[in-house]
Amino acid sequence: MSTPATVSMPSNFGTAAVVRYFGEYGVRKWERLVQTPVDEISLHAHYLE
Repeated sequence: MSTPATVSMPSNFGTAAVVRYFGEYGVRKWERLVQTPVDEISLHAHYLE
């Protein structure tokens, strides 16, 4: 099991900072779900059931 990446919260809560933070968060989540081809197939097969 890998250690979670350290995430720094934006000190500026303006629209651009929030959009950037959650955009990067979404990418990290997606990459975690599809680290291997088997993970990716499992993820998509789940939605096809």
